Amino acid sequence: MKRSIFIIVPVLIIVILLWTMFADNGRKRISETVPQKDTSTQNLDMLPNLHGRLLEELDTTEIYDGSIIYGFWFKPHEACAMNVFFHKDKTFEFMYYETPDDTTIVDVVKKGTFTMNGDTIKMVSNDGWNPKWFDGVMYRKWNKTNYYLTDNKGTMFLVKGHL
Repeated sequence: MKRSIFIIVPVLIIVILLWTMFADNGRKRISETVPQKDTSTQNLDMLPNLHGRLLEELDTTEIYDGSIIYGFWFKPHEACAMNVFFHKDKTFEFMYYETPDDTTIVDVVKKGTFTMNGDTIKMVSNDGWNPKWFDGVMYRKWNKTNYYLTDNKGTMFLVKGHL
């Protein structure tokens, strides 16, 4: 009996881990229409285009330096689902998602301009923000190791990196 417990428990743990890793929780992914461009391939094409611009716009010290706002910021473990690119011409491209209910994930891509006052970043989207999800203001903070960006609700946590 003891021997079978040593076999059953690890097998159950593995099954539960695999189920949680690959389960989609029944959510379906849809895309929000963005007036500037056809969104059918926008999210897939966005990251390679940003990578080229990152290399064109920034030198190697700027790419990794969190004290410089320009560049690519992303949510760890969700880099393709939530990220923002701040360009030197004071424009941005912000990709994130909203979950209006338990069964839907909406991909959102916003473009616009930004201003920075101290560590407060005010982002003005070309087609506005959904205030329920994001108000267009992010804050750069320092945790004694790295700079990071967050919103006023604390739901977004973005770190600087490269593609």
